[in-house]
Amino acid sequence: MIKKSEITIIQDTREKNPLKFKEAKIEIATLSTGDYTLKNFEDSICIERKSLTDLLSSLSSGRERFMREVQRMKAFSYRGLAIETTLAELIEGNWSSGMSANSVIGSLLSLSVAHGVHVFWTGNHQHTADIVEGIIYHFL
Repeated sequence: MIKKSEITIIQDTREKNPLKFKEAKIEIATLSTGDYTLKNFEDSICIERKSLTDLLSSLSSGRERFMREVQRMKAFSYRGLAIETTLAELIEGNWSSGMSANSVIGSLLSLSVAHGVHVFWTGNHQHTADIVEGIIYHFL
């Protein structure tokens, strides 16, 4: 059985706040879709990472661009969206976006049902790294 330390995760060159994985190796490359993928499976799995601020922007003023990315994600057999907050924090609504928590949740449910995107509430940056590493490992 392969170990996490034997896999290589590819990170997009545009990733502004890169994840630090506990075991997997990392390579940097330009990805056309998503922020993270598995080496040699770049056409099969993609994971997009969003902070709460990024998510709110992507679902409001940047929605057209984000939805083009979601359309590109449909080409992958596994597509994930890791959100670096908790559902409870989202529901509290302590942000300055014009979107309500219900609108954000509705958009995410639509991404899941209509577009097959697996949505994960990761809580924080380190948990995001652990979850992305785990998803990619289990995909293999």
